[in-house]
Amino acid sequence: MLRTVEDVQEGHIPVPGGRVWYRRVGTGDRVPLLVIHGGPGAGHDYLEPLERLAQAGRAVVLWDQLGCGRSDAPGDPDVYRLDRLVEEITAVRDALGLERVHVLGQSLGCRSSRTARTCRTSRRPSGSSRPRAGSSSASSSLPRPMADVQPLRALHYDLDVAGQLDSVAAPPYDVIDPEQRAALAARSPYNVVHIDLPVPAREGGDPYEHAAHLLESWRSTGAVVRDDKPALWELAQEYRTPDGASRVRHGFFARVRVQEYGPGTIRPHERTHPGPREDRLRLTRATRANLSPIFSLYPDPSGAVRDALQAGREGQPFGELTDAQGTVHRLWRVSDPKTMEIVERKLADAELLIADGHHRYETARVYADEVSGEGPHRYVLMCLVALEDPGLAVFPTHRLVRGLDSAKQEALAAALRRDFELEEIEPQALPPPSGTGPLQLGYIDSHFQRAFRLTLRDQAIADAALERHSDAYRHLDTAVLEALVLKGALGMDDDAIDHLDGLGYARDDDEALALVRSGEYDAAFFMRGTPIEQVRAIAASGENMPPKSTFFHPKVPTGLLFNPLDEQ
Repeated sequence: MLRTVEDVQEGHIPVPGGRVWYRRVGTGDRVPLLVIHGGPGAGHDYLEPLERLAQAGRAVVLWDQLGCGRSDAPGDPDVYRLDRLVEEITAVRDALGLERVHVLGQSLGCRSSRTARTCRTSRRPSGSSRPRAGSSSASSSLPRPMADVQPLRALHYDLDVAGQLDSVAAPPYDVIDPEQRAALAARSPYNVVHIDLPVPAREGGDPYEHAAHLLESWRSTGAVVRDDKPALWELAQEYRTPDGASRVRHGFFARVRVQEYGPGTIRPHERTHPGPREDRLRLTRATRANLSPIFSLYPDPSGAVRDALQAGREGQPFGELTDAQGTVHRLWRVSDPKTMEIVERKLADAELLIADGHHRYETARVYADEVSGEGPHRYVLMCLVALEDPGLAVFPTHRLVRGLDSAKQEALAAALRRDFELEEIEPQALPPPSGTGPLQLGYIDSHFQRAFRLTLRDQAIADAALERHSDAYRHLDTAVLEALVLKGALGMDDDAIDHLDGLGYARDDDEALALVRSGEYDAAFFMRGTPIEQVRAIAASGENMPPKSTFFHPKVPTGLLFNPLDEQ
């Protein structure tokens, strides 16, 4: 019989090397379930759906391993030794009195649980010696984690056959509405929306099969070709900021090995609805290609990678396009062996941070495991931009709320008066000035339509509301707003936020104001952009930001390159 779970215990446990944060949900007579997350570097968050098992009358225990999530982060690579993790598992069991457990370990968690012999045996009798990690696999260090960035034998349009990039490229699939799709499709029979946002060839047909058929036909007619030799592709994007300043952002396309999230390899930076999108997975299965890139960031403090790529350009750009926002995108092939060797060597120790495309990365992981074995399917197409690139900018995404009944309106007003200093301003001053000082927000509601500047009264308020989180996270504007207002005053939970239940977003200042003045939303909170340094610090702590905490502009177009996932 299922029951309501009311018993939730959280806290910290001392382990070799520091303290780990844990969460124990439920009680009962059944053997407890100990859940060990993967990694190294991932937190427990993606395994939280397993807490539902507590409804059947058993305790479910999850924790963030040392160096991950809400646990201590000593900064010592030895914390990722398998033998130390085995000792950590034992310490967690000792602290929580878990004499007999079922263990569910994912990836590294499974390996460590097997090594600790907790998958097959109960705890040692009282007074007996502790099991020692004596095998070579237990006592040796784990392989040093690192990202694997490589040139690729890309699929791309033959511009002499298909037409120029202006006619065949498109924005990312998730920002295209039906009207825009129709306009893009009308530009050219080779426009990428025909395969990236496919429709059935006939009523009742399979759109993904149609996409696969189209891509194959484009290849057979020479509209899409595959390079004989691997290359990197440099991308320069010239755009204007909201204040009219001109900038150029430099990046490059490569294929990157799909791995689990973790320090030294690849990290996410925002909390997203978990798992791959079924639509993208079905499209990947059918076309056996990555049709749109993941946008990621990498460290290049000396500028060596950027300088090498620009020096290795092959003459004139391969192609150029100007998008609807006026951004000019220029693409160069870089196939010089020395240049590619420099880039691979400089990135051998790099950690990549996914800036946009988390669902596409999850889809790539699922697809790689479905196919299994080694091969091109173990890699995914990425556009990589240096964290230090002068053209890299993060713009804000404003929050809008609706469905505020009288009780929620009163709760919201009380929370704003309690936690913020309020200053009435003109509506044009709603976007707060950029900076990293005390949290500042612009606020306006649809009833009074008076604009206010909200300034957090004391950082201690945010620290108390986010005490389980890192210092960097407690200073994040979107996290503080989520904790104090969206969750605190308005009672939203992660599921409501993920599914936009009473919540909306706007990236344009005028759009946000218009949506409130029209009554479509009850109130708007105008945000500051998140500094790149803060994005990196929070990712390094093993935590994920709330959804839509960053807006990296400009977007990378779809259709510049494709990454084939087979040998053909």
